[in-house]
Amino acid sequence: MRVSHHSNDTKIFEFYTIRNFVGGRGVQIYRDSVLTSQTSLSSSTPPSPSANAVQSWSDDAQYISSSTTSETVWIIGFLFVPKTATFTFTLQTNGSSALFLSTNDTRANQVKIADSSSLESSAIILQNNTNYYFQAIGSRSGGGLQLSVQARMHETLLTGTTSSLVQNEIQNINVSASVTPAHQVRLQKHLRIHT
Repeated sequence: MRVSHHSNDTKIFEFYTIRNFVGGRGVQIYRDSVLTSQTSLSSSTPPSPSANAVQSWSDDAQYISSSTTSETVWIIGFLFVPKTATFTFTLQTNGSSALFLSTNDTRANQVKIADSSSLESSAIILQNNTNYYFQAIGSRSGGGLQLSVQARMHETLLTGTTSSLVQNEIQNINVSASVTPAHQVRLQKHLRIHT
């Protein structure tokens, strides 16, 4: 997952990429050699990986296939933000897809926030010190599936008039794939300056 945040005044763009904490494993990726319809992916009870699904771990909420057969892929993990803020999530895919986010760390409370017909979510407020379960599901006939999730923190507004020197801060966003908090990964900040 890449999180970008920008300040129009300074033209500094911050890009966040996922990296593991020591002992963390990242997000879980499951791959099944089946084709799943957009209707099934977007339903309020989306399909789960089968017992035969191949499981792997990744540092990134991204999957790029080299397969030439139909496939369905799940990227599953937890999102943790250390600061309450408003976010927008975006799916990037070349197949059918859906993105779900829970109101807490349980799958039972997940709701669809984006899919192939609307790749960007509406603005969502996430509370600090809370784990949020998420899953992205993608499927493509004939292989070559590409699926990734990005998040953007919205600009915050100065509500006081004590200073014109205001800096928006977010230190990291953690993503993990296990209910155990030890499996959280850290998003490290990289700066790009655009002129």
